[in-house]
Amino acid sequence: MNLFRKLDLKPNRGSMTVEAALIVPAVIISLIVLVYICFMLYQQAYIKSLANTAAERGAAVWANPSKDMYLEFIDRESLGNTSLYWRIGEFLSGKEKQKKYEMVNSFVLSNISKYSVFDKDRGKMTLKYTDNKLNVKCDLADYVIYKKLKVTIEEEYTLPISNMLNSFGFNLEFKISASSESVVNDPVEFVRNTDFVIDSVREIDQKTGGKLEGIVEKVTGTFDKLSGKLKSFLE
Repeated sequence: MNLFRKLDLKPNRGSMTVEAALIVPAVIISLIVLVYICFMLYQQAYIKSLANTAAERGAAVWANPSKDMYLEFIDRESLGNTSLYWRIGEFLSGKEKQKKYEMVNSFVLSNISKYSVFDKDRGKMTLKYTDNKLNVKCDLADYVIYKKLKVTIEEEYTLPISNMLNSFGFNLEFKISASSESVVNDPVEFVRNTDFVIDSVREIDQKTGGKLEGIVEKVTGTFDKLSGKLKSFLE
């Protein structure tokens, strides 16, 4: 008895074990979530960059179908592939538009996993990537005078640690989307459409007995300003 009193033994309640069992998993999960947030931010930037490239090159292809989405220029063998009146065929039929949409879609699909951290074909160390949750949307807005191509890329990812995070109430799927717009640079079509609008307004003004004189002046003034800005930009 004297020996136990000298050692002054204290009861071990196991409080440190309980605290470690609660805190350590929370710290580990927090670190994992932070790492995946960094991955998602990188993927967001990569998808945005890809959308910008697809919109710019798609707009170039829209202005001239002989251009290539990958080479960004017209090779000698492709100079005669485009008909002289290809714009009329595109206006009357939707097949030509669908072909261009498919070209943009194919470009995105072939480059989506090039620098992605979610690539299933790069080995065991890369994160799981599901290509069946990829969605690419192309939309062409026609404003008569000019056209604008909009490309939207949407992806959904399922985390590899979804089973563990599910028990803590975390969302298992992350959705990333990015969109970009690019104006179709077609000077020939721009000049034709501008002349068509001005001539149409003047003809309507003549048929109405000059009642649209103010509108004609506004329209011509607007186009004069646009042409002045274009000239200053080119100079």
